[in-house]
Amino acid sequence: MNSLPVLSALACLLYLDSGVLALRLDRRARLNRVVFCLDALLALWAFDSIFDYAGANFSLVRDLYLLCSPAWNLFIGAALHFCLLVADRKRRLGALALVGIYGPGLVFWGANFYAAASGIADVPGALEPFFPDGPWRFLFWLYYSAWFAFAFLVLARAWRRSGSPVERKTLGVLLGTITVPVIAGFVTDSILPLFGLGLPDFGILWCAIWVAGVRYATNRYSFIAPYRNVGDSGRLFAAFLEKGRDGIIVTDPEGRILVWNRAMEEITGAPSGDVLGHGLMDLRDLLSLPDADDGSADPALRYLVEEAFRIQEDDWSSELTEIPILDVEKRLHWLQSSAFSFRLTGGQRAVAAIVRDVTKEHDAALAAAEERRRFDRAEKMEAVGTLAAGLAHDFNNILTGIKGTVALLRLGDGQGGLPSSEEIGAGLDLVDASAARGKDLVRQLLALAGKSPVLKVRVALGEAIDHTIKLTRSSLDPSVAIEVAALPPGAAVIAGASQVERVLINLIINAADSMTVMRAPGEPWGGRVRLGLEDGGGDWILRVSDEGVGISAQELPRVFDPFYTTKGGGASHGLGLPGVLAIVESHGGRVEVSSTAGKGSEFRVVLPKA
Repeated sequence: MNSLPVLSALACLLYLDSGVLALRLDRRARLNRVVFCLDALLALWAFDSIFDYAGANFSLVRDLYLLCSPAWNLFIGAALHFCLLVADRKRRLGALALVGIYGPGLVFWGANFYAAASGIADVPGALEPFFPDGPWRFLFWLYYSAWFAFAFLVLARAWRRSGSPVERKTLGVLLGTITVPVIAGFVTDSILPLFGLGLPDFGILWCAIWVAGVRYATNRYSFIAPYRNVGDSGRLFAAFLEKGRDGIIVTDPEGRILVWNRAMEEITGAPSGDVLGHGLMDLRDLLSLPDADDGSADPALRYLVEEAFRIQEDDWSSELTEIPILDVEKRLHWLQSSAFSFRLTGGQRAVAAIVRDVTKEHDAALAAAEERRRFDRAEKMEAVGTLAAGLAHDFNNILTGIKGTVALLRLGDGQGGLPSSEEIGAGLDLVDASAARGKDLVRQLLALAGKSPVLKVRVALGEAIDHTIKLTRSSLDPSVAIEVAALPPGAAVIAGASQVERVLINLIINAADSMTVMRAPGEPWGGRVRLGLEDGGGDWILRVSDEGVGISAQELPRVFDPFYTTKGGGASHGLGLPGVLAIVESHGGRVEVSSTAGKGSEFRVVLPKA
């Protein structure tokens, strides 16, 4: 199946759509009108190529050739006209210049039309511009090459001299998408036939690359969009200045203010009439920066402008800066400002600044920060209160036991005699147990505060897990089983050996309790505590999971709070998990927990590798 007619039809639609788009965007702009004419000529050429590629009869091809012959003769002049306007949008071409641009094409069109109409040229073959093997063909390709070479040089010169990044990108796209089809068309339509390769004329299809480049530049960089002419751009700029909510300042190369829009008047209280033409250094009394040290005031925006003029790059821009100013009524405002430099037509540099009044946002942020500080203080006081209440309760229980024992020993046998040795021994055992509880409580508090001395060594996690299981297995309820997954060899951390085991003991005991003493009355006891060790890249991840009662979503955020416990009946001080967290964090690690009420919990201890 011959696909060339289909491709020509698609190219024709592309050219028509692009031409209509150019007029729809701005039919008054000269460049847009030239783009429309260029696209119309290419669409005419593509329309003729549909029937030529399809091998239509001689009479139809001849008639279409006569109808469409302006296309491949005049589009070269239209392309040069397009490039001249792209390079300088202010350029106005006189009548003589237009004759020079389009004159050769008109001559070739007339001669070509005469040759085809009179039967001199063989039209139904490859559509040669004139006599297939005569000198006119050489002259036509000379005209073709010279006009496109000049067009390329015009665009390349404009690209090299442009100081705008957007304009340079636009010109770069146009340069590339013009150069490729011109060279490709010359090769396929002129060079290859010299070597006996009888290819169809692909020129009209190659031109689609150029038109696609114009479309891309329009969509990406607003190449032929409205407001490209000077008058409309000025009106658009004036409307932005008048209606914009952000302040805009523009200064000339000497630092004199050229633009001071209405938003700047509202922000500072300084009318434009008092500002325009003055340098920023002259605005000390109008726009000032309060100084808390000595009460002096300096122009707030001069720093951005002075820095901009010190920077030599054409497209310098400052970072977003927040500064306080005093308006003309000495009221404090907070402004966000960013400045950028740009190069004027004469090569001089100017600076513009965009200013936004963020006083309300700044005050709201300060109020939120103050509210947060009050909330943090309240949280700290609540934590201190909880800590004090927990300590008082636990130590009161310990002291109560000691005082009760002492009181009983003082009573003796109830008849004024001394207590028996057995009673004294039992009392001393009770005092010793109470003192041990007090010592353990202090030890946990020191661990929680990170004050207990620790000798850190290389600890093999596999050995620590095995040793911990031996220590705890006998103290667990028989209904609780401990399962250990295969441990990776060589897993080690730098830590206190006893502290690693203390972390494991606490987690294992908590897991066992959740499957036994924490179950509701009547529920069966028992389950599995699973231990696993995973390689987390730069960390080792120790997992301890259970099949116990789990932790509700409401309680989960508080499990690491000191003295907070979900175990009833005074079975816990509420310092186990806070101690685990303190130990792990003191080793540069972290503790993660996930749980579902009624289904169990999993604690993940993450420690850096040794």
